[in-house]
Amino acid sequence: MDNKFIEKQMLDLKEQIKVNNDLKRNLRSSFDKKTVKRWKLPVAVAVAAVICVVMVSYLGSPRVYVNHVNAASIKILNQVSFADIGEASGDAAEYKGTVYNAVFGQGIYAYDSNGYREIYKGEVNALNVSPDGKKLVFSDGNLNIFDIETSKATVLLKGDESTYYEQPAWASDNKHIIYVKKVIEPLETHGFEETESSICQIDLENMDVKKLADGNSPSYAGKGNIVFERDGNIIRKNIKDQSEKIIDTGRFPSVSPDGGYVAYVKTEKREKAISAKLSVEENIDNVWIADVNFETKKQLTMNFVEDEEMSEDEIAENTSDLPMSILKTGMYSYYNPKWSSDSKNLYVLKNNNKTRNMKLMRISFTDSELTAENTVANFIQALISREDDYAKSLMHNPPDLITVSNPRIVGYKILKSGSENGKLCIEAETYWSYTAQPDFQVLKQNYYLSSLNSGYIIDEIITEDELAVGVSKDGQSLVMKKEKDQILFNINDIPKNYLSEENYRIASLAFSEEGNSVIFSIQVLEDDAQKSSVKVLAYDIRNKEFKFIDHIKNINGKENVVIESLISDSSGRYAAVKLFSSDDPDFKTTVLVYDLKNNKKADIGSLLKYADMGAIHTKFWDKNVLVLELAGEGQTMSYLYNPENGELKSFGEN
Repeated sequence: MDNKFIEKQMLDLKEQIKVNNDLKRNLRSSFDKKTVKRWKLPVAVAVAAVICVVMVSYLGSPRVYVNHVNAASIKILNQVSFADIGEASGDAAEYKGTVYNAVFGQGIYAYDSNGYREIYKGEVNALNVSPDGKKLVFSDGNLNIFDIETSKATVLLKGDESTYYEQPAWASDNKHIIYVKKVIEPLETHGFEETESSICQIDLENMDVKKLADGNSPSYAGKGNIVFERDGNIIRKNIKDQSEKIIDTGRFPSVSPDGGYVAYVKTEKREKAISAKLSVEENIDNVWIADVNFETKKQLTMNFVEDEEMSEDEIAENTSDLPMSILKTGMYSYYNPKWSSDSKNLYVLKNNNKTRNMKLMRISFTDSELTAENTVANFIQALISREDDYAKSLMHNPPDLITVSNPRIVGYKILKSGSENGKLCIEAETYWSYTAQPDFQVLKQNYYLSSLNSGYIIDEIITEDELAVGVSKDGQSLVMKKEKDQILFNINDIPKNYLSEENYRIASLAFSEEGNSVIFSIQVLEDDAQKSSVKVLAYDIRNKEFKFIDHIKNINGKENVVIESLISDSSGRYAAVKLFSSDDPDFKTTVLVYDLKNNKKADIGSLLKYADMGAIHTKFWDKNVLVLELAGEGQTMSYLYNPENGELKSFGEN
């Protein structure tokens, strides 16, 4: 491997990442005078504001949902998409922090602090976990039980070419399972006709089967009651007297283990006239929650239709005398909401209808008041996760595109809160970094908010200050650009015992204003005298002192190490470095986390008992907690690492 090879790897990596060139030019410019940028958002109450959906800190938000209140009074603590299963469809269930994920065509996976691993290989189209957490029931045409401890699968009911079983759910006694029996008959020409969709119950002690109703997606709803969907309605049925009541329109109903609520997906249909002969019909999915006793209901998500203006030519295209309607769907479709075992969280599959990418989302509930600081933190995290729907739900009339991928936000800090000209103002800064490049920026912004119902909405964002740290044009100095350029240090100032090599370049870096320090990496390039490797150093700006942190010469037993990124928390105490070896044909990545105060190092991969994933990625620092992603086999799972206690947690356990 030589210099050109490394540079080509970096160039190929950069070309795969979309760059916001306008932001890049703005941030890289030298700031001759203080700039004030406004993101003015007209004050118009959107549906998103009424819902007050918020996405609170990944780790710092307590789970404080305590009292049972009616559905309309429930507050949403957070909405986090933490798993990406690619283009595959699936299902999910949770028990005490472990999330079981069924991926169609692949099998069942378990996701917890030990890692993400396959526990059953085979076709699975639906699953649920027993109330005691010991077994899974799943369907693949047959109805099956999977013992989690022994990994043994047993067929309960076997389907055939015309009869199959699906959509199973457990009773609270662990002894009964409710499911759907489907019967189809082939048509004379092609295709088939569904002749039966029965909701049945099987007694696991004596294997007796009893039909309870006709419909789909059944759940037990307390003693003697079930909830299911039939003909587009969510229905509650009393098994004893056979009475039925409609809760709402919708599909995929799921009753909470405490029996108080039913979650479901509901489609809102709207029609807008474009011209005398042309209209647009919008079908928008959202997740709802209702009281099982019919008292109240509430919308939980804020889906939207991408507004694409129709040209005059498109409007005039309909030359027929007959009216024409254009069908549009929401940006997302939602499937199979499932409750956590403690009834405090809801897991929902969320499909991006444009990219066909499926994610697993968790919605958590609380009875505590939500703060303006949380709203700003939620908004910034939505930008980091590139979840435009979350970010837009926190703003009045947001712009069409608000997230970018390179540079990317790698951390943030809420600085202070107060009022300005009678408006609530939160001051925060975000930290931006480029992949594999020695460029780092800080944006300091004021967020102006107004209160609405049980939360807040962002009315306006003003950029008050900008700062950039990077290598000078001649490559000889590290420079801070603010109101004027300031040389932090010259490359020749680095002690020779720290950097004896002659063939190298400054790579990724991070700046901490709070710690008054720069953490930077040096990519040692391979030549006839040396293998490529990575050095990590820190520079104390106030005392003008260098500190040697590490020299990484091999990872996973392979030499020729290349750095991809370095990010630090706002205090400058912790730094996370992402690396790979060019000798590895799979280019598997490694993440090392450094505690600069206590001179400790942690290898994230070594904390995972099961490591079926092919790569580990650093996402961002949430205060002093590192948010990571593990990727492989077309799936990505998020994790949280706390360097203070050395714990790695999944989102199900948080």
